[in-house]
Amino acid sequence: MTLSPESVQKQSLQWQEELKVQRDRLGQAQSVVADASQKIAMIEGGLQFAGALAPAEPAPEAEAEAPAEPACEMPSGEGS
Repeated sequence: MTLSPESVQKQSLQWQEELKVQRDRLGQAQSVVADASQKIAMIEGGLQFAGALAPAEPAPEAEAEAPAEPACEMPSGEGS
């Protein structure tokens, strides 16, 4: 298969257009990442601030739970 100069030029133009589309898409994605990163940092800062202002609460004591009683099983042949 031989490639004509016209087909090579046509393919080159298609690739240039696709390259522009993908660069624009990458720029948009980077903008979204930067925006989300900034919002995450702000929220984390707010949580740290709230944690610093909140009075230290003692850890709730876990009540010792009695072990669950095993289910009663009837021996085979009984209760029929």
